[in-house]
This record gives sequence, structure tokens and C-alpha cells, in this order.
Amino acid sequence: MAVDDLPEVARLWRALLDDSSDPIFALSDEGRYLYVNAAFGAGVGLDPAELVGRRLWDVFPPAAADHRFAAVRDVLTTGQSKVIEVAVGEGAQRRWFVTTVKPMPSEVVSRPAVLCISKDITQRKLAEEALAALNEGLERRVAARTAELEAANEQLRWEMAERKRAEAQSSALEARFRQAQKMEAVGRLAGGVAHDYNNMLSVILGNAGLALLELSSSDPLRERINEIMAAGTRSADLTRQLLAFARQEAVAPRVLDMNATIESMLKLLRRLIGESIELSWQPAADLGHLKIDPVQLNQIVANLVVNARDAVSDAGHISISTRNHQVEPLESAGLADAAAGTYVELVVRDDGVGMDADTLAQAFEPFFTTKEAGRGTGLGLSTVYGIVRQNRGYIAVQSAPGQGTEFRVCLPRHDGPGPAEAPEAPLAAAFGGETRVLLVEDSTMVRETTARLLAHLGFRVTEAAGPEEALVLLERAAGGIEVLVTDVVMPGMHGFELARRAKALQPGLKTLHMTGYAFDLIERRVGPQARGALLRKPVTLEALAEALRGVMAAPGG
Repeated sequence: MAVDDLPEVARLWRALLDDSSDPIFALSDEGRYLYVNAAFGAGVGLDPAELVGRRLWDVFPPAAADHRFAAVRDVLTTGQSKVIEVAVGEGAQRRWFVTTVKPMPSEVVSRPAVLCISKDITQRKLAEEALAALNEGLERRVAARTAELEAANEQLRWEMAERKRAEAQSSALEARFRQAQKMEAVGRLAGGVAHDYNNMLSVILGNAGLALLELSSSDPLRERINEIMAAGTRSADLTRQLLAFARQEAVAPRVLDMNATIESMLKLLRRLIGESIELSWQPAADLGHLKIDPVQLNQIVANLVVNARDAVSDAGHISISTRNHQVEPLESAGLADAAAGTYVELVVRDDGVGMDADTLAQAFEPFFTTKEAGRGTGLGLSTVYGIVRQNRGYIAVQSAPGQGTEFRVCLPRHDGPGPAEAPEAPLAAAFGGETRVLLVEDSTMVRETTARLLAHLGFRVTEAAGPEEALVLLERAAGGIEVLVTDVVMPGMHGFELARRAKALQPGLKTLHMTGYAFDLIERRVGPQARGALLRKPVTLEALAEALRGVMAAPGG
């Protein structure tokens, strides 16, 4: 089929298909290749020009060819697209593809034919096989990998939906490209933004903690400063979620009481939705426990409530409720992603504008939003969906125009021991005993705040604004410095290299590193040197005291 024989629109689409990194090909009703792109030819090890005119049975073994031809026959008979899974190659060279087979329009070809678009899912298949071989004892190690697999699944669904829309309207290709560019930029910037934000939170939480120490237990200002501490701590949790979004930092699940978590958020949620919207809270009295990263649970609740606020707009009502929910085997068969078992259910309802069927079908797609430009990223509900699936739960939604919306999030109930009672942490008391500390931090505000915290803990503090200044001070101190407290990412030299050179000047020097970046990103950047005590920013008085007690009690330098 020569390019010159094609209509202009068909030639345009052929040019787009030729450049695709996904294998794409066309088959006649006899199973003969009418068109293949370069990616398909590379996948089967043949030149595209050699493939045109050949039949399926000339390229694949009989059983594999029959499987592919059966899909071609079904699509041409019913006129409906079909998705099949196929494999190419053997042994270590074996690769898996998911292929969408759809009828080609008569204006493009003169005889019945189908267009096939494939997506390489080899990595997902290999990961699924590896996961199947693991036992329950590896649950924590599997959690991070499961998140990646679910993200790959969502990415695949999104790309297939985008490709379908692109066939109907070519301008969607440009919109998708621009969105991908924007999110790539977000990914690059998120880590740095979170680092700077953690530095500012160190200043806020550090000074608020010191202010509490100066107030009597009856001082009315204590309540306000405690609110600052609570808001700062919650902001730090959300910043950690930003780091996880940008750098895939592993989550840290623990046993939680959902009712207690939501109750701790109510004041913040009421501020988020505004005074004109009524918020009601109906917790179940006998609610079971969950095992989930607390930041992820916060994200679920906050995103659903903000979504409800936007649906209600000026005035209305939002309700949050919880209950235990048993999913029976017959019921699970009718629920997507739901397995039979006992769940803890969160329900968020609103009496807002509601959604029609088309909007409802796309509600969880990344970047889909009904808000005007600049008011929404389209990531809120897709984030909720991803978190729920990562934690082996399911989410259901009911809505209709003018009837409001109800989201039901069901997460597996944890039947083991309940949440450990967290004893109220006493205010950190001085224990430094005049130990001399060299503090190295390039941010002036963070350095000054951390120096005040160290002084309160009883340490004698010498400050340095960077690594080179720190090395000069160490040489002058002639062994007088006992502990090095240093930021990790600084201009000219990272904190681990500074610690190595400092210990060469003063053997036995104890070190504590501070960072606002994700721990796994630090390990990738620094490599094998990234060892030793590491304190996550924002730095609070209690966290700093706990870290330094560990450093000073540890043997060696």
C-alpha cells in the first residue's frame, strides 16, 4: 500500500504512526500485514519493508498466529475494538505486549482491515511473576514496588485513553505533549521546593518549640503556639508526600485509628471549606483499625473534602462518616478492584452539582478536571485512587447532576494489635553538658534557629556557613570539637564528604547529618558515603535531642 495512494488524512496519521515508539501495524482480513512501523519491525527482528505482504503465520508459530488472527476475525465480525495480550520470543528474550485491535475506517483502506497498537508490558509481567513468588514476610519490601506497578497500570490506561481521543481529534496530541512537559518540570522542581519548604518549617517549628519553653503552663499564648506547631507538623507530613510524588520515597505504614486521624483534621478541614459550607462528622463507635501511612490517610481525606468543597461551591453541606463494612464473595464479583473481606469504610458526601455519566467515567484519570484553567491540576482524585489501590482497598462513587456526590473508600481492616499509645513527649531538657558542637548550615535562618536549639540542649555551639569555613574552624579548634552537625546538600561539598575530611583532621569526631531531601535521593546522589546518623528536616527540638542522644551514645566516631 503506497503512501501516495493514501488520502491526505491517512498520510498524516501514517506519519504519526511511523514515529511512534509503540509497535503499530495493520492486518487484512486474511491476516496479511498491510502496514508496520519501525518499532514493530524491531520487535520481531525484521525490516518493516520485508513484513508488508506477509501473513501472520510467516512471522509467528502457528498457535501464536492463530491467537492473533482470532482477534482480527472477532473485531471485523463485531465492529468492536478488542484488547489481547501476546508474547514474542523465548527464554530470556521473551517480551509481553498488550495490543488493542480496532477496525480501520473504510475511507483509509479499500478492504476490511484492522489497526493494532501494542504496548510493551514486559517489566510489569516480570514484576508480577516476582511478586507472586514472595511470601507475606516480605510485605514491607513489596509495598514500594506495588506502588510502582499500580502507577504503571494507571499510566497505561491513561495512554490508551489519550491515544483513542487522539484518533478522533489530532489536537489532543499537542495537549498531551504539553501536559507531559509540565509534569516533567513538576517532577524536577518538587524535590527542591520540598527541601526549601522543609528549611522554612525548621525555622517555624524550632522557634515555636523554644517559645513554648518560655511560657508558663497557664499562659493563653500556649494554645496559639501549639496550633502553630500542629499546623507546621502537618505541613511537614504533606511535604514528605510531595517528596514521595517527586522521588518515589517509600511509604511508612503503621496501625491507625481512622476516627482519631479525622478528628485531628477537622479544624483544618473546616478552614479549607470555608464558613459558608456546613461540615458534619459521624464516626462509627466500634470502628476497626487500619495499617496505612498516616500521610496517605491525610491525603485521602483532604483531597475528597476539597473535591466536595469545589462541587458545593458557595453554600451547602459536606458530611464525613465511617463504618465497618464486610464485602461478601458474591458482592466482590460486582465491585471493581474489591476482594472479599472486612474493610474500614470512609464516606464523603456533598449536596453539590453532581457529575454526569461521562464525567463520572473519567473522575479518577490523571490530569482530568472540570475546573477552569488555573483552578485544578486533575491530580486530586487520581492520587486518592492510587493510594487506595496501593493499600489493597477500593473506591466507589455515586453521583448524578443536581443530586450531589458520594465517595466510599474501603481499606482493609487490620486485625492485629491496635495503635500503640504514643506517650506525650516531655520537653527536651538540657543534656549536652557543655559538649562543643560545630554546626554547618548554608541557610542563615535555619543555622541560627538550630544553634538556639543546640544551646537550649546544653551544647556549646560554633557556627559555619559552609564546608570550607567548617574545615578552617576544625583546624583552629585543635581537637576541641566533639560533634559535627551538618546539612547534607551544600554548595561546593556535600555533608558526607565534609564529615570524611573532618574526621581526618579530628579522629573520633561524632557526626549528625540533616536533610530536607528524600533519604533515597540522598543515597543515589552521594553513593556509598551516605552513611551515619541522618535527621529529617524540619528539625524540631525533640527530634534533634533524640538524634543527638543516639549519636553521643554510639561507640566510635
